[in-house]
Amino acid sequence: WEPDNFDLRVYILQNTSVPEYKLGEEMVVAILVIDEKGKVTEAVIEGLNDEALEEEVIEALTRMPAWHPGRIDGRPVKVRFRQRL
Repeated sequence: WEPDNFDLRVYILQNTSVPEYKLGEEMVVAILVIDEKGKVTEAVIEGLNDEALEEEVIEALTRMPAWHPGRIDGRPVKVRFRQRL
């Protein structure tokens, strides 16, 4: 799952109680690990400065539908990436 028009920021705003201004006023970054099956297996949020909201965002990220996994030589591989929210 990773449609061309997918916006992780919009997903977070629609699936958590994080107020939009929190993402706008702070440098919030999601660090995700997508496994070989496309599932989010690790999620870290940096810069939100609110532990309860961070936990809520991490929970929402780990519940996301499976993504298309990374591939090397046609074989699925685990991928880590950073995305500013």
